[in-house]
Parts: sequence; structure tokens; C-alpha cells
Amino acid sequence: MDYELFKKKKNISLSNIRLEHNGRIFPLWIITNFKKYVLPSIKITDGVDPCLEEEIDQLTLYQEFIGNYLNYESPFKDILLYHGVGSGKTRTAINIYNILYNYTSKWNIFILIPAALRDEPWMKDINKYMTKENFKDRFKNITFIHYDSPNADKEFLDKVRMVDMNNKSIFIIDEVHRFIINVYNNIYNKKGKRAQVIYDYIQQEKKEMTDIRIILLSATPVVNNPFEFILIFNLLRPNIFKASESAFEDFFISSVNYVSLNVNTKNLFQRRILGLVSYYIGATPDKYAQKRIRPVNIIMNSFQENIYNKLEEIEKKKEKKLSNLFRGNLSNKVSTYSSYTRQACNFVFPIDGEHRPRPGKFKISDETEHLLNKGKKVNKLEVEEYEKAITKYIDNLHKYINDIIIEDKLNGYTLEDDVIKCNNEFNNYITNFLKSTTQKSKLLLELYKLSPKFISIIFNIKKTKGTILVYSNYVYIEGLEIFKIYLKLFNYISIDEDNEFNKNNLNYDTLSKDNFRYCEFHGSINKEIRTLNKNIFNMPENKYSKYCKIIMISSAGVEGINLFNIRQVHIMEPYWNEVRIEQVIGRALRYCHHKDLPLDERIVDVYRYKMVRSNHKITTDEKIESLAKKKYNLLLTFINAVKEAAIDCELFKEHNMMGTKYRCFNFTQESLLDENIGPAYKMNIDNDIILNNGLNSQNTKIMRIKVIKIKAVIKINEDLYSEDKDYWYHPTNNVVYDYELNYIIGKLKKNENNELISLENNIYIIDTLVNVPKFNIYN
Repeated sequence: MDYELFKKKKNISLSNIRLEHNGRIFPLWIITNFKKYVLPSIKITDGVDPCLEEEIDQLTLYQEFIGNYLNYESPFKDILLYHGVGSGKTRTAINIYNILYNYTSKWNIFILIPAALRDEPWMKDINKYMTKENFKDRFKNITFIHYDSPNADKEFLDKVRMVDMNNKSIFIIDEVHRFIINVYNNIYNKKGKRAQVIYDYIQQEKKEMTDIRIILLSATPVVNNPFEFILIFNLLRPNIFKASESAFEDFFISSVNYVSLNVNTKNLFQRRILGLVSYYIGATPDKYAQKRIRPVNIIMNSFQENIYNKLEEIEKKKEKKLSNLFRGNLSNKVSTYSSYTRQACNFVFPIDGEHRPRPGKFKISDETEHLLNKGKKVNKLEVEEYEKAITKYIDNLHKYINDIIIEDKLNGYTLEDDVIKCNNEFNNYITNFLKSTTQKSKLLLELYKLSPKFISIIFNIKKTKGTILVYSNYVYIEGLEIFKIYLKLFNYISIDEDNEFNKNNLNYDTLSKDNFRYCEFHGSINKEIRTLNKNIFNMPENKYSKYCKIIMISSAGVEGINLFNIRQVHIMEPYWNEVRIEQVIGRALRYCHHKDLPLDERIVDVYRYKMVRSNHKITTDEKIESLAKKKYNLLLTFINAVKEAAIDCELFKEHNMMGTKYRCFNFTQESLLDENIGPAYKMNIDNDIILNNGLNSQNTKIMRIKVIKIKAVIKINEDLYSEDKDYWYHPTNNVVYDYELNYIIGKLKKNENNELISLENNIYIIDTLVNVPKFNIYN
């Protein structure tokens, strides 16, 4: 069709779309103007490795789309790039800047990131992907701010005051979920103010200057609380939601049957975020290893349960005070809540275990205890005294174990005999071995008595020849520290303690500790050492664990580490938010990171451990997992609503919906055929609820209709028509749809007898069109 001629003859308005004016056309506006960016379906052929496809270093369709959606002439300037791992979010953001700079060079680019991300990916990608023409001038516009630095707010305010105020500003915030969590904690938990100062400044700038642009990047935009979405959207579109968390909960959260996004206000929520979110799944499922979740519920033995029960009584007294202090929301407290019983679910000391030294007795704050649990070094006198007391307990544990080893040797049956027998006769299923065998070493029985969980992990590790990821919330004591003691008893050794192993010369045949080395990646390990060990772990030659079998991480390793060829993930204990656990699992399931393995070996078994009691009374492991899953299920109802309302839902659905299917947000067909297209929302949220139009609204029905294929032309004037094309036609409503993408086009011409008018060869005439504004795409 000659669109320009049609526009001229029909005098149709092609002005920019405005969500508060004609916003109901928005989903159709996207699919009509950006149909060239529709992602094709992915064909999966058995036996064909999708990771062997030649990769071309160029922008993907979804990256190009975002650049054009936010181009200089676009009415839309702000976006949450909710793009999955492996999608190239930094490159997408850089491309947006490349396009905008080509319109005008006058920009202030503020890139707000955690300090660890500056060199990689940001500087690396800027040097690689920023347009080389005028590179120095482009780079001079860029200012980095590390929002995790101690003086982030002061640094930010100083830098924004130093730039040329005649330039337009773009604020890019990477890992925005981390920034928003800090904002939330500043506002509601009264923990500092650094992030809130930055947030308030950008939001105020957005209110006062319409040319301000905000680009937010995250693969997991919310972590703890759906209100984090409100903080995000109120930054992108100030005042689109009420700023009060209690008002948000009253308006959008329902407790009917289960806690979820209120079905009565879901439509309202989605309408008000139209235009603000781009969602792309990241690498498609065919490029990932298969994930198998294996829950492991272990019943406490009587010894462990007895100590656990004593610690539980101590904690009950603490909980009453904490519940009052934190208004019943203990999950807002740093991760020391129920720490006694959480740690006892992992391990209990053999002698006087319930009285092992605790930080509180040394007047160590909860925040410091939290740092210690993560393996951080804290130089305080009280910490030194505490560590001396703990070291004494661990030394006694070593003595206790060594005495048993001597006894087993005298009896002629050792732990090594157990390992051989369990492997040969029970395929390393330790529970079956313990139940079915009468002869067992005393050491195995004692180790199992102190930690059924650690023993279960080790024997599960023995089920694969591949590499292993072990995660614990605790580096200190009952976490990775004592787990390493168990590993050494089963002949595993730290890669840094194996004197035979030369990291600088890996060209060898066989060493005695091959397949039995482990390494650690967390805050207490020197950065250079942990990076070198990780690189060795990830080598293709290590895919069957020759150099290093196990890598152990804590919370510090959850972000910023990519692992290759992992075959098992062991989640030692639950955590308060399920997103953390998903992030851990995501370290092992990366885009084509199993390509060194045969197709049939690209399977990752994820073991999730929790201790239970024989009397079925709930344990702290169970309580935390239950709370985390309830929170996550609530988050999912909002996440799914956001995906449905994403600007590119229809464009990217062939990729995004390869797994889970869902509907893309649209307004009713009738409202699109109105002569005057209505708004997507009203700014006043209390008045907006009455609009109630589109997907998930109370009065809307979704119907499957039977259509027929026709040929039709678009009437330009009495004597002029477009070229004929194929369309879908619904006779009952006389509505015509696009043949390829199924979106509404308009209605066919009828005579006074309500009969269709056709040209020769049964070519029908479309004379009523949905008025979709045209948008100029940058090339």
C-alpha cells in the first residue's frame, strides 16, 4: 500500500501517540510500526547442537527494536530493560546512546552501577560497541557513579552539578534491583540514605524536565517485595502509583485463597505501566542445559534434634523481642534471624554443641555477625575474642574426629571402606546404605550424627563425574568452613593446598588428587586467587572435573560469576527470598555454557536440602523455605502481569513463550474501532479504575473466533485502492485482521443491504481502518 498517498487522501492524523490521550492504540501501534522486529520461531532438531551455530557479532532484532523505540523522535524516553541473562543488556543500552548521539551530541550520560561492573562489562562493552566515529567526544559525555560506594550520594550530587546543564541527561542504572533494594531499605528500614538521595534527585529531574531519559537494566527487577516494582515505575513515570506501601498493598494485593496480585486491579496495574517495560527471556531454552530440581528432605537424628530443640527454646525468647522491634516482619532484619537453629540444621558440635560460642555473648552486633557469616574479615577486639573461642571448638572437633579415625583403624574398617561399599553396592545412595548395612565405620556414623546434610551432599556429589557447584549462605563455621572438614575426610583437597598441582602447567597426564580438588569463590578469598581458580574450573579440559571437582560460593559469588559445564548444584539451606536461590542456580545454567559436553550430558541436577523433624514439627529450614516460596509466588503474579504488558510482548513471543504461554495485553476490539480512541489510563489512579478496559478487566471476555482467508484492498479514494493482500476475516463482526500477525486492520465495505462489496476476482474492500499513528524508524 502507498501509505503516504493514503495518508494524504484520507487526511488521517499521524501525530505521535500519547498514552493519556489515545493510549488504547498503543499495543497496536507497536505491532504495526515495528513488525519488522518480530522474532521468528526457533526450530529445534533432535541431535542438532544449537550452540554450534555460527554467532555473528551484530545487534539482534530485539536490541535494534529498543534503540528505535527510544529514538530521538519517539514520544517514549524511559524503559525498564527486563532482559534475561545472556541477552546483552549493556550493549542494548550503548546502542540507545549511539542512536541518540547521531541526532545530537549534547548529552550527559550518567551510568550508575556497582563498582565491580565498571571494567566488565561496561568499559569492555563501551570500547567494543560504542560507535567509533567521534568516540572521544561520545565518551566524554559519560560519567560513572558507583551506587554501592560509601559516599555514593555525595559523589552523585557532585558529578551531576559538574556537567553542562544545557545538555540533555540520560540516567542508566544497571542491576537496578540492587539499587532499588537499597532505596527501599533507606525509606522503610531507615538504613542510611545514599540510594534514596540519588533516587529522589532523578525522580525530581524527571518531574521537572520532560527530556530526561531513564534506562533501567535487570534480569531480575524485583527480589523481595512487589513494591519494588512501584519504586521502579514511579521513577520512570513519576506519580503513576501512590508512593505509600500500605496504599499499594490495599489497592493491588489480595489475600483471597492465597496472597497475589488482586485480579480486580490487575488491569489497572497493567494499563499504568504500558510503554515502560521491555521483556526478553534472554537466551532461549534450546541454548540452556536441562534443569532437574531434586528436593532433599532429611530427617534429623535424635542427637541433632535434641541440640536443635534446646537452641529453639533460646531463640523463642529472642524472637519475641525482635518481632516487636521489626513489627512482625523479621525478614527485613539482616540474615541473623533464627541463626542458631538455621546453623544447627547444617551441623551441630559433638560436645556441648548447644553452648558453642555465640556472637551475642561477645557483644558483636547483628550486622557484624552477618559479615562474619559471609566470610568477611572484621578487625574488632570483640571479634578476635569470639574467633579465639570458636577456634577452640573447631580444634576440639578435629581432636574428636582424629580419635575416632584411630579407633576405626584398630577395628579394621574405615570410612574409605564405607565409600567403596556405598558406591559399589548402593550407587552412592547413602540413605539406603545406612539402612541396609550392618557394618559401618564409627566415623561415618559420627559424621552423619553431627550433619546428615553434609554427608548427603558428599554422597550425591559422588554420583556424577562432572563438576559441582555448592552454595551456602554461611561461609563461617556451620557453613562452608566445616563442610570443608567433611570434604577432607573424604579425600578432597583444596586446589591451593595440593602441592602436586601446578596451576601454571596443566599439561600433565595424571595426579593423585585429580577429580578430588575443590576451590572457593567468596569474599574471604583473595580476588586474584579466586579468579584464577574459577578460570581453571571453567576450562573445557575440566568438564569432567580433572583439575577441580567442586566450586563453593556464598552470597558474594551469586552475582558476577559465570560457570561452565556444571552437572550438579547443591543448595545447602533455604534463603529468605527465592530470587537469591534462582540466581545461584542461574550461575550454573548459562547461555551455551555446556557446549563442551555431549547433548545427552547437558543436564544439571539441582539438590535443595532442608532438615525436617521426625515429629513433623516445622524446622527453621522449612519455615524459611515456606516463607520464601510464598513471597516468590506473590512476586510471580506481578512479574507475569509485567510480562503481559511489556511493549514487545507480541514481537518477542516466539522466544519468550517457548516454555510458558501467556496472553499479551491489549484493549478490546470495540474500543479500537471507536472513532475517538480512548486513553490507556488517567493520571489520577482513583479515577482511573473506572476505565477498566482490556486484558484482565472485569467486563472483558476473551473469545476464540473462526476466521476465513480473503483477499482485500484498502480504499484510498473512490478510484484508488492499495494492492490486494491476504487477510483474515471474521464474518460475524465484519472485522479484518493482518494475515501474518493477526492484529486488527479494520472493516470491509458493505452496501445498503448489508452485503459485502467486492471488486473482480472476489477481492474485497477495506474502507474502515483503525487509525494507527505512524512512527519513523531510525535506520
